[in-house]
Amino acid sequence: SKTERKNIFIDGKSTITIDYSQMNPNLMYGIVKEEPPLEDFYRIPGFEEHRDGIKLVFNSSLFRKTNMTRFPIDSKCLFPTGVKIEEVLGSIKKVHPKISHMLNTELGYELFYLESRLCVQVLSILKENGKPCVIKVTGRHDDRFRPNERSVAASSNELKAVSYTHLTL
Repeated sequence: SKTERKNIFIDGKSTITIDYSQMNPNLMYGIVKEEPPLEDFYRIPGFEEHRDGIKLVFNSSLFRKTNMTRFPIDSKCLFPTGVKIEEVLGSIKKVHPKISHMLNTELGYELFYLESRLCVQVLSILKENGKPCVIKVTGRHDDRFRPNERSVAASSNELKAVSYTHLTL
């Protein structure tokens, strides 16, 4: 958070956060070398107001081998009464047909590994450019800190451009 970051300095400089949002679906589309159909992977038509629930169901399906027959713990309340897990999964698969075959394959563990390789690549690029960086270790796995400088905006965009497709499982 910004409050936490106020107390983190690198070489006497305040820090910014580089956020790789929606890491798992981004990595999945990178693996199949396809462009994602939506800017926000979790804003599924018919469930636009239930993004948090979609995110939880989507990511939960990456850590199991079998089809989901019920909602993950604490997720049913994130959907309207009467909605079935099959409807939610069907909508996700309809919007993301290029990666739907990856659900229920326990791919999530491999995606964590792939993400760690991406982090090492980003840290190496920053180090080569004389920009120290640390990884923020919290419940959120897709944040990185780096010094706040005049060139931060350009550098941040360059880092986000590190292609997910350069990494393979």
